[in-house]
Amino acid sequence: MSTPPEIIAFVAGFPILLAHLGIGLVAFVLWAFVYTLCSRGQEIAQIRDGNQGSAVLYGVTLFALVLPLARALTAANGWLDMAVWSGVAGLVQLTLFAVTDLVLAGLGGRVRDTGDVSAAVLLGAARLATAWLFSAALAL
Repeated sequence: MSTPPEIIAFVAGFPILLAHLGIGLVAFVLWAFVYTLCSRGQEIAQIRDGNQGSAVLYGVTLFALVLPLARALTAANGWLDMAVWSGVAGLVQLTLFAVTDLVLAGLGGRVRDTGDVSAAVLLGAARLATAWLFSAALAL
């Protein structure tokens, strides 16, 4: 009795799935940590203090950070390629966050100082939009 092709494909592909997932998770945690360091941990402290605007902005920012990472992993060929493109995706996305914050100057301060949820939604949406565009560019 021969082994079904589905089982052979699963056995061959499962380690690759785990490698992609592992590299993706490590890159996401790393870049989320770097983002948190860049914000000097203010958002985390504010979330602990009940600042709803900071919670909204941080949550959307994490989602915006993972989009290009996910696209980079799908475009990569091999583990080294995944690691390199995850690094590029994180660096570029953090740079885009900084540019977005400059263009929408003052919104971050409103979120930080008053917990302004409307400012958090707008700034988060702008970050998410840049992430989506960058993800599309990575697909080419």
